Amino acid sequence: MTYLPLTRPFSRPLQILMASWEGTSLSVGGAFTITVLGGTFSATSTGTSLTLPSGHYFVQAFIDISRPDNSENNTQYAVYADGQEVGVKGNSDVYQNNSTDSADAEFTLTSEGSLEIKVTAIENSFPTVTSNSRLIVWRTDTTAQVTP
Repeated sequence: MTYLPLTRPFSRPLQILMASWEGTSLSVGGAFTITVLGGTFSATSTGTSLTLPSGHYFVQAFIDISRPDNSENNTQYAVYADGQEVGVKGNSDVYQNNSTDSADAEFTLTSEGSLEIKVTAIENSFPTVTSNSRLIVWRTDTTAQVTP
């Protein structure tokens, strides 16, 4: 006779938030302005920082830039959670021969924390980062009861 344990998949609801981000004339270490556009969980923008509740997060930041024709003005940027750089940096256009990529990060906040997008490098001059840049934040509530 074989006994199999009673197993069920458990899950927590996935939540999402979308924001725009932008900046002009920033230097390395400068933070972009973030504006919440909407979502299924509450987060507060304090200008250059997004205040998030505790939870487990996956974040993607996609950049949109404006610059003079034929310029090689590019920037590299990263996601910061509670002041610490997390994940993989993103690039505008072809920054120092690296392809255009989003900045991607995964992290857990055990209590309320902050999220920022900051400049990590500039090639030639800083391009204008438009409000068409998007920040997508996926969240699971690590304190919520799991449902079978």
